[in-house]
Amino acid sequence: MSQKPNISDAEMHIMEAVWAEPHATAADITEQIGPQTGWHRKTINTLISRLVSKGALGFESSASAKRYFPLLNRDDYVQSVASQMVNRLFGGRVAPIVAHFAEEQALSGEDIEELRSILKELSDDAD
Repeated sequence: MSQKPNISDAEMHIMEAVWAEPHATAADITEQIGPQTGWHRKTINTLISRLVSKGALGFESSASAKRYFPLLNRDDYVQSVASQMVNRLFGGRVAPIVAHFAEEQALSGEDIEELRSILKELSDDAD
């Protein structure tokens, strides 16, 4: 898996907006996330520029505005970041991270059933 750019929490708001609406303009992104973040257009433009520099966003220029699109697939990015975290914090082992979250977060009955289902499916595939 190739190294993905390091995306800050603030930049992640921009990425989520562009993943939800590819080919969005800066105005579209501001309209989408400005109210929830309290950020103004200038802040959002700065974050967009950083993401373009990092190779996370591309853009097409038209007469009226630039339209931004993701250069990263969301699922691939999430997988890469999750793998890096597991490797860095848990030596590449998944069981300790599951145990950590089970101890630190209250797992709902639904969470437990979903984990059982995943483990059963993995067990069945191994047979």
